[in-house]
Amino acid sequence: MKKHFFWIIEAICWLAVICSIAGGILFFNYENSKKNTLYQIFLPDVDGLIIGSPVKFMGIQIGYIKDIKIIDDRVLLKFLITDKDVKLPLNTIATVEFYGLGGSKSLELYPPENTDTKSTDIIIAQPPKKIRDALALIYKMFDDISEITYTTSNFMSKLGVIQKDVNYVKNSSDNLINRANIMFRKDLINKTEE
Repeated sequence: MKKHFFWIIEAICWLAVICSIAGGILFFNYENSKKNTLYQIFLPDVDGLIIGSPVKFMGIQIGYIKDIKIIDDRVLLKFLITDKDVKLPLNTIATVEFYGLGGSKSLELYPPENTDTKSTDIIIAQPPKKIRDALALIYKMFDDISEITYTTSNFMSKLGVIQKDVNYVKNSSDNLINRANIMFRKDLINKTEE
């Protein structure tokens, strides 16, 4: 009988130890979550953000995405700021951006552009920056460079600084093709002789 009594006492002690450890973990998580600040914003498009994606303020990671829900025609995004020293100013700008080579996305936060605005919103959502927008900008840039080069070339030819000789260009391209063919034939001859 005494043996069973000691087993019961030992089980109660172990249960108390496990309960105190679990309680300590829950208390620590509760205190830690009070220190983190939860924000929520509506975005027109999250463009590939997932739960756990980083939240950055001026390029420095300060938190992560906690929840994403579709509500009507917008997306409700909840994120935690884990850096205790960061306080977001009024009218902070939020947008989705690429980071890394794998196409990873992050929620980027920037300080307001105008400090004299009278909005009381903490965060102002902007549409995500998409790769097609960047490609369109690059295409326009190369188109502008091509136009500048063409205009400069015509101007220089009118001044007589450069001469447009179509035969020279055609002959030089033909010569280049002939040289490539000769090199290719020599390479074939050398391989067959071996």
